[in-house]
Amino acid sequence: MERRPPEHIAPEERSEPALYSRLTPEQFILLTIEDDTEEAPWIMMGDPQMRAISSFYPALYYHMRAAHPDWYVASMLPIRFWRPRTHVVGQLGPDAFVALAEDRPRQSYDLMAGENPPAFVVEVLSPASVARDLELKRGAYFELGVREYALFDPTSSLVEPPLQGFRREQGAFVPWEPDAEGRLRSEVLDLWLIAQGPDIRLM
Repeated sequence: MERRPPEHIAPEERSEPALYSRLTPEQFILLTIEDDTEEAPWIMMGDPQMRAISSFYPALYYHMRAAHPDWYVASMLPIRFWRPRTHVVGQLGPDAFVALAEDRPRQSYDLMAGENPPAFVVEVLSPASVARDLELKRGAYFELGVREYALFDPTSSLVEPPLQGFRREQGAFVPWEPDAEGRLRSEVLDLWLIAQGPDIRLM
């Protein structure tokens, strides 16, 4: 029997699991990011974060309900998705998001069931979540299909400016440029996002 020489294996193929090979950075983040759960330390909110989202979410909900009744608005609802190249379910819970979907009560928002990805997401930053929200969730939300990702620091002590974000342009997340007054114009919401001290307002 003829003996065949062993196949050549590139160094990167020897050192990396097949699951990780040829993943984009965003896919790798979505594959490996830890789930948002009630026990996760970054989920706990202090007073500034809770007050900011508690005032922002009702304003967003009632505006979208009146102006765009075919959109769905949620706060702290788990978004469930397949992790890349696996049958493993991942879960992220934005502080608030908007998606083109039926407005009905849900226990989770399941991309696995064919729901449209959120078009707009906002996260309120805390000392425990700032690194995760700025880096890991930016990559994860991009890979999930989010169009606009806003971040708000109600204490004005974690990031500068306190209201910033990313938007999808030409297949990438790019910094969301504010106007001269520091406002962000949301094309999804057709509204301005405005930082007013510890609050984020809509106009």
